Amino acid sequence: MRCLAVVFSLIVMAFSTVAPAKADKRVAFVVGNGAYKNVAQLPNPPIDAKAMAAVLRKMSSKAAISPATP
Repeated sequence: MRCLAVVFSLIVMAFSTVAPAKADKRVAFVVGNGAYKNVAQLPNPPIDAKAMAAVLRKMSSKAAISPATP
């Protein structure tokens, strides 16, 4: 039964046509949450979010950083 499901899935994937996203403008929303209620604050997520936003901006995407990211 499992083999039949795998074969069926492969057939569906082979015959489906997937077109690439054709967006004129790409926007990324980056969140770096390091402030949790029940554990100590994590220092790296906000830093990582800023670094990821910088990389996305270099790739010609608009990157919006969450207000929770200082």
